Amino acid sequence: MGVVGFITTYWMAVRLDLPVEGRFSFTGVWSALKRSVLSLLMPIIILSGILIGIFTPTEAAAVAVVYGFLISKFIYRELSWLHFRRVLIESGVTTGIVMLIIGTATLFGWILTSQQVPHRISESLASVSSEAWVFLLLVNIVFIVVHCVFEVSASLIMTLPILFPIARAYGIDPVHFGIVLTANMGVGMITPPIGMCLCVACGISGVSIQKATLPLLPLLGTMVLALIFITFVPEFTLLLPRLVLGYQSP
Repeated sequence: MGVVGFITTYWMAVRLDLPVEGRFSFTGVWSALKRSVLSLLMPIIILSGILIGIFTPTEAAAVAVVYGFLISKFIYRELSWLHFRRVLIESGVTTGIVMLIIGTATLFGWILTSQQVPHRISESLASVSSEAWVFLLLVNIVFIVVHCVFEVSASLIMTLPILFPIARAYGIDPVHFGIVLTANMGVGMITPPIGMCLCVACGISGVSIQKATLPLLPLLGTMVLALIFITFVPEFTLLLPRLVLGYQSP
């Protein structure tokens, strides 16, 4: 998905004749790396802290905020106290928008769950065909549609306990199925109008979701193509777990 994102972004930049920076040079890369090395440590601190067990993913977010504040204020000296006040206000507004959407989606999900809608959908998927590829295709279609009105985490919590046993009954590798759903979540994170990353990006940029949707369609389309490839070529999906971790399908 990262690769197709690079290609799509480059194609759109050329097509729209967007302004470019200077020519590529290793000297420029090295200079930028030296300036940004402290910033690049942030994901390393977050991931290593989670994997080692120093803090939870939720606590990692707080650690990232504190680390970002310290290097912005005292190392790079780009954050004044006046700017810091504005950052707090803007962060609060953006967080409020996103949490309002998540709360509404969660309430809607509870209503559908109480009416057993996900269970009925899952039963319908299982009864359509005895072919595993048909089941995977229908799962992707349903999830893409569901992500238009559901927050991705809520949709997984509601459907995964039902879909996973069905996938195993079809003989689908559990790791492959998990990666397919994870890739589908990646699409769902930018699917309007509930996509969390889309809402955050629009909140930060001040661009409405309606205005951002049309330019987003090429990227969304290529991500769906990548999702199809991930879904129907399990050998590619499982290549890394098998080579690095020695994973064997059950």
